[in-house]
Amino acid sequence: MDLRHMGCHAVEGLECTTCKISSCCHPYMKTPVSYYDAHKKKLKEKYLKEDKKKGMFFLDRFHDGYCIYFDRKFSCCSLEAERRPTSCLVFPVRLKEINVGMVSEKRVILNMKCPSAIPMAEALIAGDKSVIQYIKTAVKLFEEDTSYAQFVLNNTKDFVVTLDLGSFGEWRSE
Repeated sequence: MDLRHMGCHAVEGLECTTCKISSCCHPYMKTPVSYYDAHKKKLKEKYLKEDKKKGMFFLDRFHDGYCIYFDRKFSCCSLEAERRPTSCLVFPVRLKEINVGMVSEKRVILNMKCPSAIPMAEALIAGDKSVIQYIKTAVKLFEEDTSYAQFVLNNTKDFVVTLDLGSFGEWRSE
């Protein structure tokens, strides 16, 4: 799967490294990495901290809290897209499970805490093909890394402000 169109600076308006609130690279968040992702992308074990209770690794941080792979000079990830963890590639796209009557449905959402979510939503409304492709690829990545997808589903219940983009099935590529 070609991932060059995913992650920071890949889509106009998606400037995840400028975020001072909740960016994955900045000190405010722990970046989850599934066992599948760590193995498949051959991430260096010395940069992964295991949390057996959550069934995930988390990327190590520099002493000031920034992600170990954050390149300050270029204000972006130092890993090429194919080696970046799924969590870094798909943000602010997330999954959320909602109950519709007696049926549980998986939904694709944007975490509106991310400053890039509003420009992405506006571009999506305008029919921007790069944003549509970004979201479709995010859905494919969730399908590929099911343990990370489940981790996301378990941890989006408390998101206060989200934008629902539709059912998971509607975003699957043909």
